[in-house]
Amino acid sequence: MLSLLPTELAIILALHIAPSATENNRYIKFSVSATALRVVYTVYFGERPGLEIRHRMDQDRNGQISEGEQQAFVRDLCAEVGGQLRLVVDGRAATQSFAPADVGLGVPIVRAGSFSVDLVLEVPFANALTREHTLFWQDNWRIPNPGETQLWFRLTPGARFVETRLGEGVRSTTAAFSYRGESRNRELWAHVSVDAASLDAPSSTSPAPRRARLPTWLTLLIVLAFLGAPLAWRLARRRRDR
Repeated sequence: MLSLLPTELAIILALHIAPSATENNRYIKFSVSATALRVVYTVYFGERPGLEIRHRMDQDRNGQISEGEQQAFVRDLCAEVGGQLRLVVDGRAATQSFAPADVGLGVPIVRAGSFSVDLVLEVPFANALTREHTLFWQDNWRIPNPGETQLWFRLTPGARFVETRLGEGVRSTTAAFSYRGESRNRELWAHVSVDAASLDAPSSTSPAPRRARLPTWLTLLIVLAFLGAPLAWRLARRRRDR
């Protein structure tokens, strides 16, 4: 289970993640660990736009949206969104591409409405032992029927913001930003400091240490002793009764 800090829980509660009737929303989460930056770019198509896109996805016009049709759509979306983004991490332009993580159609049929698509981008830090990391994000993708855009950060325990700024806004240590419609503030800067203890912490993907196991013969001996104890007790009792 994912544990959240109080500040992260407050951010999630403040976010209004829901479909619109006529607009498309996007939610962008930046997760900063000691070794990498992970970006989850969620596009939430509204009821009416979602219905139109479902019709476009249904290439064979059978009223159903197959897995292949979903994948074709999300591949095109990855290329379209990724081609309009610029991400610079620690002074280096990221060359990684978005990968589809989830297509939340609910029911894979044409006669439905809103749905969401998650795109994921993983950027390892060039030097994972560096405590200071910077991020520059520029999103020039013009989402059709733009609604709300929300951006927020999730930091690994031991990390903190040195500075964040959206567009021409003031410098701060804000962990979440939002705007409606098409905004000129499509540029995000962030400076994060990671505590040294986090750099030495074992990776969450490292295999868990193997628990010590008893030898097979000893396990068998214990089982036989456990099963034979009642029988031995009965035999001893019979001998006493004679």
